[in-house]
Amino acid sequence: MAYRDVWTVDSLTATYNRHFPTLCPMSRSSVQRILSQGDIRPHKMDIWLHSPDPLFREKVTGICELYLRPPPGSVVLCVDEKPGIQALGRKHPTRPADVGRHGRYEFEYKRNGTRKLIAAFNPHTGEVYGEMRPTRTADDLVEFMEAVAEHHPSGDVHIV
Repeated sequence: MAYRDVWTVDSLTATYNRHFPTLCPMSRSSVQRILSQGDIRPHKMDIWLHSPDPLFREKVTGICELYLRPPPGSVVLCVDEKPGIQALGRKHPTRPADVGRHGRYEFEYKRNGTRKLIAAFNPHTGEVYGEMRPTRTADDLVEFMEAVAEHHPSGDVHIV
């Protein structure tokens, strides 16, 4: 079993019976009962991040400190993008609610292409400044960052 695979009751049963053929064979229900009694859930997996960067902890600590205690008079913004957002439209007009009847809309839709969202989130105020663009280029990022600078004309702006 590869490290990225998830154990199941069936795979545990098969592995046990393959590695210990001379011992008492174990049934699927026996494995399930043992797991239940031990409150063991091998199919439940959490994810974690490992970075080979020796300065990873210091860098993360610096970013967290910036979020928690920004320099006086400065703004901290988290900038991210969401490429490939589908611009969908309804194929037929929505029908409004009427006496004794719910409003209705047709489940069919039409595709109007894709758009790219780039946004700056201020975690201290909850403000989001964003733009939808048809392309995703370096020039688009530069233009967006210029607009962010205009949006915050005074003080330092820290981008994460």
